[in-house]
Amino acid sequence: MDYDVVRNKVIEKRWSGKKNGDAYTNVYNQIKHITDHIQDNDSPLQWLPLDYMTEDEMAMFVSNIMDGTGSREILNNIKNKGYKADLHEFIVDTTDEWSVNMLRREFPTLGNENIRELIPQLRFAVRVDWFEHNRRAKELILRINSQSIEIKKALRWEERTALVLGVGIHNPDYLEAYIEFAEVAVSELLIFEIFLNNNIKDKRRLLDFLWLHLNKFTDDDLNAWANKRFDVLKKLREEHGMREDMINLISEYFFNYMKRKSLYEEEDKINQVLIEELHDKAEQFNYFDKITLYDIGLKQQVLLGEKSSSWKQKIYESYKIIKKARQQGNDWIGQLSVSDLRVVYRETFLSKQDYDERQSMRIARAMLKKEKTITSKQWLFYNMKMRRGYFCEWGITEWYEDYVKIMNVIKRQLLLTYKSIDDQVAYKSVDRVVGDFCDLFYHWEEA
Repeated sequence: MDYDVVRNKVIEKRWSGKKNGDAYTNVYNQIKHITDHIQDNDSPLQWLPLDYMTEDEMAMFVSNIMDGTGSREILNNIKNKGYKADLHEFIVDTTDEWSVNMLRREFPTLGNENIRELIPQLRFAVRVDWFEHNRRAKELILRINSQSIEIKKALRWEERTALVLGVGIHNPDYLEAYIEFAEVAVSELLIFEIFLNNNIKDKRRLLDFLWLHLNKFTDDDLNAWANKRFDVLKKLREEHGMREDMINLISEYFFNYMKRKSLYEEEDKINQVLIEELHDKAEQFNYFDKITLYDIGLKQQVLLGEKSSSWKQKIYESYKIIKKARQQGNDWIGQLSVSDLRVVYRETFLSKQDYDERQSMRIARAMLKKEKTITSKQWLFYNMKMRRGYFCEWGITEWYEDYVKIMNVIKRQLLLTYKSIDDQVAYKSVDRVVGDFCDLFYHWEEA
């Protein structure tokens, strides 16, 4: 691809008049920054089907990036790992709202809202099985695998029905909801059916088996499906010419990919901080053996002998945090019990680890006061601390690094689903990620 030609085409599209002066230089530099990053080997823009795009198509894509308030925020996210800027205003939304509403009335199927409604049901089912000593673990694995297949079928049926009706329907949030389901499914199985499952005697062997085989097959197949789709797109273009709606779809997939990639990178940075704190303050976090069921008073049950000033006020604040979290549907919260109070209190007031220049106590108090000073990084950090807190509460801190390691593989594979730039292939790819994990877990003892 000739990027000088691409730059000239974008300039023709976006600039009229003499090609001089500060305003022109600013536009040209934005275009050059984007095209330079496209050529970087380690750039997320290498995700694009570069071998299949013409200069005209690339010029349209670059122009789409610039259609927001500018390209600086996009480039900040491209050049930096984790959260750097909010990409919401740059999303190219190709959703036809009228078509979606019409199809909903005529053919009410699963949809993104119903997928998200399945998530708390999934959590409930997994945790009930844990309370019942993991007696139906294999049955539950099959159930989650079947649920994923049914989601895929329902979403694909809806879009195919739309084509039969002559209605162009595309809802990018279907894929986002499905990815959320997949991530939660694997996370819940790891925690409750592996780490907390006393029926599994050799957890290390199981985790090594999952790690080996998850890395072995899935990535190659997801990439192969995406490349096959690229071949179809190339053939369609050769037969029918360039389609602006397809470039818009590529832009939309790219922005959604960038949002999720930034989230996953920020989560990984936070996890490394939390793991380091686990090592540095091992005595503070490995408290499971100190927990007793005897009636020794709330202070002793929560603090377990550690000193903390104003503990009554902090326990009351912990109660309010739990209540707020339950209202918001945070995934880490359980019931209002001593166990939950202990997790929230210890992670909020005893742990002094900060992130993005704030400790948990300041983040929590700002939340309770409804201050708008909490950054996305800080709120993500606080929620992830709570999840780690339950690893401590359940006495499974030894498996926290394995949890992060395997979830990072799943996240990498879920990011690959965007590469297809096609709803049908993307749904198939998400189901493959869930299915491979479930199949490996179900059959590992036979290996």
